[in-house]
Amino acid sequence: MGFRERFGVAELFEAVVAEQLRARGWSVADFGQGVLGDDMVAALQATDCPLRYMPDLLAVKGRRARLLDAKYGRLDTGNHAVEVASLESLCRWQYGAGVGVWLVFGNWTVANAHDVASDDQKTVGSFHGNGSGTDFYVFRSTSPYVLRFDAVFGMVAP
Repeated sequence: MGFRERFGVAELFEAVVAEQLRARGWSVADFGQGVLGDDMVAALQATDCPLRYMPDLLAVKGRRARLLDAKYGRLDTGNHAVEVASLESLCRWQYGAGVGVWLVFGNWTVANAHDVASDDQKTVGSFHGNGSGTDFYVFRSTSPYVLRFDAVFGMVAP
C-alpha cells in the first residue's frame, strides 16, 4: 500500500475523530497535510522539516485548544507505534504552539506527544510493509499515560 492509499485510510479515521470531537462539543478544523495541495504534500515528503509532520486536526473547546494526530494502525499487538521523526516534530509543535498535541489511536485511546517522548520503556523498531519503512517508537497501549479518548475529550454531549 503506497502513501496515497495509506493517506486515504488516515483521512477516513481523521474524519471520524473530528466527528467524535464535535459530538463532545469541540470545534474542529483540518490542520495537517490534508489541507494542502498534492504539489505541496509531495514537496514536504522530500524534506524532514516539522511541517512534514503537522498534526491532523485543531480542536478548540472554551479556552482549551488541542492539536491531534490520528494514528490508525494495527490493534492486535498490544502496542502503539509512532514514527520517530513524527513524534519529534509533534513535540516541537507542542512546545512551539503551547498547546497539547495528542495522538489518537484506532482503539480510542490517546497519548500526549510529550508523554510518549518521555517514556523510558518505549523501544525503536522498523516496520517494513505498508508503512513508510522508517523507524518507529513502539510503546505499550497499556502505558499509564495512554488514556481513553473520553477521559481527555469528554463524553458525547446529550
